Amino acid sequence: MVLQLCVATEADVDCIASIHLAAFDANPLLHAQFPTPSSLEGLHATLSQDALSIIRIGETSGKIVLVVKDPEAGGRIISFAKWDLPQTTKGIFDSDITWPEGCRQEYLDEYSEKAESAKNRVVGDKQCYRESCIFCVSDLTHSRFWRRASTGSQAGSDMWPSE
Repeated sequence: MVLQLCVATEADVDCIASIHLAAFDANPLLHAQFPTPSSLEGLHATLSQDALSIIRIGETSGKIVLVVKDPEAGGRIISFAKWDLPQTTKGIFDSDITWPEGCRQEYLDEYSEKAESAKNRVVGDKQCYRESCIFCVSDLTHSRFWRRASTGSQAGSDMWPSE
């Protein structure tokens, strides 16, 4: 099997958001943060809009979205990753995202604070790449997903945090 790694396009954002939500569906934290069907629908729209914004702005956004496509399956996206690129001007969890109505903002804020604190303990103010999430899907129709959401960062070869 030959796979294609490429920068995500605007046409990919709905699929990226769907994979993201499906990958976390069994995670109780997702449903605590977004407790209603309408808040989950809003999260799908928010994730799509966030990916679209990153794609349109490009690397000047400080982020990049990559996808892996299977050419033998009509170019179906089988995985995606979001990376924060090296920057020191603001925290890696600073965001212009407006969360949907009905979400539990206090849980989102607490998670962001803890993740930013962990990043600061590991790399301080050094520039770093941060893999914000990687999701792989074997088959959307059977909901078999592997996910790796990370707050880990790398700043030089000696800075791999344990998970």
